[in-house]
Amino acid sequence: MLQAKVLVLGGGLAACAAAITLAQSDVEVAVVHLPASSGVELPESLMPAALPLLAHLGIDIEKVNQQFPRLTSRLSKWGRAPIRHDDMRPRFDAPILLGKAKFQSLLMTRLRTLGCTVREIDRIDSAIEVANSVRVTARSSDGTGLLEFAGEAAIDATGRASALAHSLGVRRRIFDSLVSFWIFGETGGVLNQATVTATVHDGWIFCAGSGDGRAAIGFFTAGAHLASKPNAMAIVERASAILELGEIIEAFPGWAESKVITRNAATTLLNVAGGLRWLACGDSLQTIDPLASRGNFTALRQGILAAECAKGALRDDHSLMASYAWAARREFVETLRHRQGYYGLVV
Repeated sequence: MLQAKVLVLGGGLAACAAAITLAQSDVEVAVVHLPASSGVELPESLMPAALPLLAHLGIDIEKVNQQFPRLTSRLSKWGRAPIRHDDMRPRFDAPILLGKAKFQSLLMTRLRTLGCTVREIDRIDSAIEVANSVRVTARSSDGTGLLEFAGEAAIDATGRASALAHSLGVRRRIFDSLVSFWIFGETGGVLNQATVTATVHDGWIFCAGSGDGRAAIGFFTAGAHLASKPNAMAIVERASAILELGEIIEAFPGWAESKVITRNAATTLLNVAGGLRWLACGDSLQTIDPLASRGNFTALRQGILAAECAKGALRDDHSLMASYAWAARREFVETLRHRQGYYGLVV
């Protein structure tokens, strides 16, 4: 059995932020994570407000600025309103465009330099919370058998799966059936480091240029309203209704032949944020649709806060946990209220 003061389950931004924060405080931590996804990377961004959090984690901000470009232009059109064009320069005030895997690798490297134990697993089989510890049984990534882990506290940062919380019997409340469908193609450099967001009759279109002459177009809609998965042509038809995208799609017809990638974008919240010896953070705790552009910032911030709560639990001080749970729920409710007013649509 691998034992540590704190178990951090997950390998994403929230997990790394939590583990780094603990390690920087000389708390023995073990990170238990699933293999990194090898699927297609979708557009991701990071709010500039996250830079102080990265500095707190010991990440070289100059390196971040060198490795990841900034958004330079943002176009948006909601309902019948005219299209709005925001010039995002000067660059230091603009969102950072991420290659998610590359960014996670930066955090994981920092985590390893701090001497954290890292173990890869295939899946979590079971978990129990006892008086003074959380114990987890998992399948090994090489298929050789079961692995056992124990910590005096645990942080669930396993993403939408909420693997620890689920194993402990905690369920999620689902607020909508939002789903996204993505296609990819050439832009001729027109949308390099730029985004376009616009409503269509049955959802929203989001397009992000990658900086290499290509872009991704996502169609967000209520899955409950769909009779079947849309094909690339159906997404092209919706996107072409937006003048700025229609001109690009007409010039580069390969969009209609793109493979369609489906992603769950539903808004969800765990029924409880944690127990006496465990808590959830990031997408494990709540998920907000990606158009809100707060997911990565929230993951980093909640990972840091979760680590502080775990340190409190090690001292049998659970007041931080209660404050964390209350603040997270309040922020979630406020985000829902703001989203409904801004989108003006029920999903």
